[in-house]
Amino acid sequence: MVSAAGSSDVLGLPLFLELGVARTDFASLGQNYHHNHYLFALGAEWFPTRGTTRLGLRFGLGAYGELETVETDPPSPGGGGWVETVVPGLVLERDLGGGRRVVVRLADSILGPWFAVLDPAEYGVEHRFLFVLGIRF
Repeated sequence: MVSAAGSSDVLGLPLFLELGVARTDFASLGQNYHHNHYLFALGAEWFPTRGTTRLGLRFGLGAYGELETVETDPPSPGGGGWVETVVPGLVLERDLGGGRRVVVRLADSILGPWFAVLDPAEYGVEHRFLFVLGIRF
């Protein structure tokens, strides 16, 4: 997943906005499937440890989209859609100097918790585990 995230202190609360996109391709039974994945999350992060290396917690709410295309002749939309998501995670940062930090983030996109609570017989919860390695400027 290619992800862009921004964070800023708003009224003393460190908030973040994350946008992500990914694509998976695979073949099955002579057909090619393409899955496009989208993630949008808004939340807060907290770093109880400070210094050169710091460990933090993140919690966000957002939406996750998965749209599938099946290559047939003619091409067929396979389906998919959007679902609400809760995104808890751990963040480890290490100072590189010059205002840059290397970031390792482990997160779980928990898909569909709202509908799973409202109608557990019909809906379930799915997970999309994320491992993010990046640079914070």
